[in-house]
Amino acid sequence: MSRMYDAVSVYEDKPKPEFQFDWCAMVAGTCSRIAYMEEVNITFDQMEEGNENAMREYNQKQVEQLGQFVQLVLGELTSNDRRKIVMIITVDVHARDVIESLIEVKAENNTHFTWMSQLKFVMNEKSHIVQIYICDYICDFGYEYIGNCGCLVVTPLTDRCYITLTQAMNIILGGAPQGPAGTGKTETTKDLGRALGIMVYVFNCGDQMDYKACGQIFKGLSQAGAWGCFDEFNRINLDVLSVTSTQYKAVLDAIRKGGSRFTFEDEEIPICATPYCCAFITMNPGCKKLFVYTIYRIHIYVYETVEASVLFFLTIGENKTPKPSYILILNMVEIGNILVNNFWKKKNVFL
Repeated sequence: MSRMYDAVSVYEDKPKPEFQFDWCAMVAGTCSRIAYMEEVNITFDQMEEGNENAMREYNQKQVEQLGQFVQLVLGELTSNDRRKIVMIITVDVHARDVIESLIEVKAENNTHFTWMSQLKFVMNEKSHIVQIYICDYICDFGYEYIGNCGCLVVTPLTDRCYITLTQAMNIILGGAPQGPAGTGKTETTKDLGRALGIMVYVFNCGDQMDYKACGQIFKGLSQAGAWGCFDEFNRINLDVLSVTSTQYKAVLDAIRKGGSRFTFEDEEIPICATPYCCAFITMNPGCKKLFVYTIYRIHIYVYETVEASVLFFLTIGENKTPKPSYILILNMVEIGNILVNNFWKKKNVFL
């Protein structure tokens, strides 16, 4: 925690490309996001003071910085440094696209939804803790070490998933990405956890899972404050799902009530308040075990059993396959082809 604050304090002492080599990937990436938030707010202040071209000038600065990072990629780097620089490029390309969207919609202040719907990182000067904002959801950075594993390409579909998952946590619910196989439901959940500094455990569900195993999972998640992503949740047997819904409801009720301990299956156990336990389920469409009711725009999954309990998961709806052109373009930038984006815009060859 103190190391993150120290890095933020000296961020402006060196050019951004040089700063990345002094810190580990997690610290460097988070500091880059914090600086991006501050720079955009300064740009909005300049616009309110009468500089109408402030956002375009900042966008040009972003393009120049990306060019510097591309030159680094083309040079000699260690494998760890190259992976770290590629991660920074991935984040910065998305940041550039967000600024271009703000210019296109003519956003005049930082309350515009295009900006509010993005993950924004801020260093709290009093507590020295990184805080994250997206829409009306606020949380503290989890400081879980995530290593130098890179990050996913952030597409417009990813942005919508982030909004829905964070809003689910805002109202103390789980998230339910739903869509065809291979569309990135689980990976998007994991990437959001990495961005927030929270540990994410993935469980491959099947008909061998019983209520005892699920109970042990929820016990561990609630005490560690970690996320659990239950992949292919619809493969669990219906009788187990009924009990599992009651188990997770007990955890959600404990989070809403607050406190440091709660009763789970006749056993009193501690619960982590920040970050708190959260469960996400992923399913392929067309499963017959679950059907969806829509109530006040919140999808509630109800099991086809008379004694079934209700599991609350805010669903993202059907995850469509993201456009491969966007991912292809960013991958080409990562390997040093900085001009490919301009060519794509002029010729529109991929779409």
